[in-house]
Amino acid sequence: MKLSASLGRAPSYRMLPPSEVVRDLCERVRLKEEIDTSTPAPGAAAKRWANVEWLFGVLARREARGETDTDGLSSFVHVLTMGMGSEAEDAGDVVTLSTLHGSKGLEFDVVFLVGCEEGYLPHARTLEVRATDSVEGGGDIEEERRLIYVGVTRARQKLVLSRAKCRVLRGKAVARTPSRFLSDVPPDHFEEVEIDDESPTTAKEAAANAGAILALLR
Repeated sequence: MKLSASLGRAPSYRMLPPSEVVRDLCERVRLKEEIDTSTPAPGAAAKRWANVEWLFGVLARREARGETDTDGLSSFVHVLTMGMGSEAEDAGDVVTLSTLHGSKGLEFDVVFLVGCEEGYLPHARTLEVRATDSVEGGGDIEEERRLIYVGVTRARQKLVLSRAKCRVLRGKAVARTPSRFLSDVPPDHFEEVEIDDESPTTAKEAAANAGAILALLR
């Protein structure tokens, strides 16, 4: 997304709460107008702007609870962006959660690349016209291939590629298709392990997991 609007003479944000600063910046760069004009599908544009409004609301709720300290805000933004600085490699005995895009330039001894299934990697938007907000339809499979390459090459010593045989969607178990990229790996380069003795996640457990994630964001 390219914002061509000029910021002009920026006001002093020193004494303003973060929610007002973010809202003012979005207005000054005409972010909503840019989203509306750069997204062909109106529904997709509405969803993108809803994400921005969600951020406004979350910041406002933090301020209403009196959470205005700089350190707290920094930690909060870190959670939102799953941001990782150059210190990520020396973080110690911890698990780092990252998107594939966010992992560029980083390396780890052990990497777990999860969701290696059609519809996830490659993403559904590259496979189906209705799943993308582009009027041209599906995206570039080769770009998805380059993306998985980024994830694979993050591992120094051990790489685990995982997929699910089925997932619960709308209350029903749906069989999943392995990612086409898995077939590109020579058989003598990996050890296949099948785990089928684990009980599926219950609706109650899924709700608890989702609640824990939401608690972090709040």
